[in-house]
Amino acid sequence: MRSKNFIIMTCLSCVLLFGIGQAYGAFLDGMEVSQAPEPIKAPPAARSVTAPPPGAIVINFDDVAAPCNFASTIRLSSLYAPMGVNFSGPIPLDGGAILDECGFFSVTGHSAPNFLAFNLNSELSDGGIPRGPERIDFDFEVCQIQANFGAGPAHSGSATLDAYDGSDMLVGSDTLPISSSLQTLSVSAPRIKYVIFSFTSNVIVFDDLAFVPCRTSSPIPTLSEWGMIIMSLILAGSAIWMIRRRQVA
Repeated sequence: MRSKNFIIMTCLSCVLLFGIGQAYGAFLDGMEVSQAPEPIKAPPAARSVTAPPPGAIVINFDDVAAPCNFASTIRLSSLYAPMGVNFSGPIPLDGGAILDECGFFSVTGHSAPNFLAFNLNSELSDGGIPRGPERIDFDFEVCQIQANFGAGPAHSGSATLDAYDGSDMLVGSDTLPISSSLQTLSVSAPRIKYVIFSFTSNVIVFDDLAFVPCRTSSPIPTLSEWGMIIMSLILAGSAIWMIRRRQVA
């Protein structure tokens, strides 16, 4: 009898634990929910993602292990600093965080499994808010940049990518309405040093950042350098003239 009761209690415990695990294992827009959300059908987007341009450097955020929810991580900052790229939010601790698609953002067209995610109604593990605008700084000048974005059918609004040069002058901008099928924002302009990604919805994902560094041209010689070049040519010419004169003599 005791053995039978023990088996029954064990089974009940397993059922309860499984139920709790299921309840706390469901996510929506990067937040834990008590019940798994139903998929929502979305209308097709007017414009789809664009492939990165030739020679572009791509950051797809898939090179790290990421959680499903914001509460288990912090904002992205210097992870890609070795590549000369730094991310920052509007204030310290705030900004987008890398999440796995298991956070259930109801989007398509991203490079699985990760993306940079935002949700104004959520909170990061250190108390920060995953909100924009998101600033992306480069250690070098960029002449072309693009990124894909989107949000689930429950969200609407628009997203903008503004590009600035080293003097904080706006050199290019692109704006598109938000769709659950990711679309591409792109800017082509000389000497881009940083971009700002902003949006009007509460939730959005950002993926496949691609940029083309500007080609560095040979610097123009200064006046003193020109003087040294001319003097070297004169000396070389004089030496050749002296050698030929001696040969004739």
